[in-house]
Amino acid sequence: MWTALLAAAALFPLRRRHYAAPLIAAAALGSGELLRALINHLAHRVRPPQTDWLVHATGSAWPSGHATTALLGSGLILALTWPDLTTRGRRVTATAVVILTAAVGASRVYLGVHWVSDVLGGWSFGALWLTAAIAALSGYHYRRRLKPADPTRDQTSQNR
Repeated sequence: MWTALLAAAALFPLRRRHYAAPLIAAAALGSGELLRALINHLAHRVRPPQTDWLVHATGSAWPSGHATTALLGSGLILALTWPDLTTRGRRVTATAVVILTAAVGASRVYLGVHWVSDVLGGWSFGALWLTAAIAALSGYHYRRRLKPADPTRDQTSQNR
């Protein structure tokens, strides 16, 4: 699901010829998931008792993969679409990201497959990785603005 949503969000920067932005976002999502899976494997935290589960779950509990992916995926979608959104669109989309992320985390606890700390760990890791991804996107946009669009133009006309 997140791959499809991220691919749809990638159309926004592509319209502005920002070809690297979707690649940075995809790399951030993929590398974040790999690192989270490694941390999950190394932590090897047990899940709540299986008698409490309302759904089947596999793997270790901490950090929650669903919570991490919800925050990281929706945050990357917001970051990719942010420059093209109106102020109202930004508010609506940011609110939707918060509600979605909270609902995914709460559902994992409600379904009995995670402790609250697993979800908090997933959100924390997702927020950390999202911050790094946004920093990479910002750096890309900053370097892109510094490159002259036309090498024949002088510096003074370029900075206007």
